[in-house]
Amino acid sequence: RHTRFKCDWSSTCALPICDLMITGFSTTALDAMILDKPVVTINLTGLGDPIPFAESGAAIGVYRKEDIEQAIKDGLYDEAVRERLIKDREKFVFEQAYKRDGKATERIVDLIEQMVCEKRKRGDTEEK
Repeated sequence: RHTRFKCDWSSTCALPICDLMITGFSTTALDAMILDKPVVTINLTGLGDPIPFAESGAAIGVYRKEDIEQAIKDGLYDEAVRERLIKDREKFVFEQAYKRDGKATERIVDLIEQMVCEKRKRGDTEEK
């Protein structure tokens, strides 16, 4: 017997107020990590994880149904696990989303301007 939870909230509304995120392999796990939420990934398929959330140490990976409850408890209450998740999550988020300083658009604009300047210096003004 399976229990399903249904709500009309979007992840954008739910993630900021959750204590822990449980997912199969949604990219919203990265969103939860960006918000410094512990993540539990559940993979009962017997196949490898499609996204390396657990492999990187940024999430708790669960591969057997009987381990789900303990993973949730560890993510919520085990300080050693939570500290490891914080450290590995910071590294994973940096590798996947770079800096979280609100200046992504500024960096993109700077890069575009730099590319245009370099193109002009080479005299390559023809559009392709």
